[in-house]
Amino acid sequence: MQQIHSVTINGNEVLSAEEFHGLLKQKLEFSDYYGMNPDALWDCLSEALLSDERIEIVWSSFAKSSAIMGGDAEILRETLLDAQGKYPDQLKVSITL
Repeated sequence: MQQIHSVTINGNEVLSAEEFHGLLKQKLEFSDYYGMNPDALWDCLSEALLSDERIEIVWSSFAKSSAIMGGDAEILRETLLDAQGKYPDQLKVSITL
């Protein structure tokens, strides 16, 4: 059975885009070349998902993230949801306000 990598992002605790990227890098074991930006997030997620990994990302308190990170939070949300749209069998994204 395939292992599912699960990451929970608490918008009350992750207070910057840098912290968000750092958490994903650590939990999903992204390579050292991970550029800590939305394009690099897409690339690393795609690489992992194309190798048949399964990933679940839960982002709670998105409204708090959005208030603190501004437009960065929306770009990250869109990146995650776009990746889920492309890889619906391998990536599950849950975002709550």
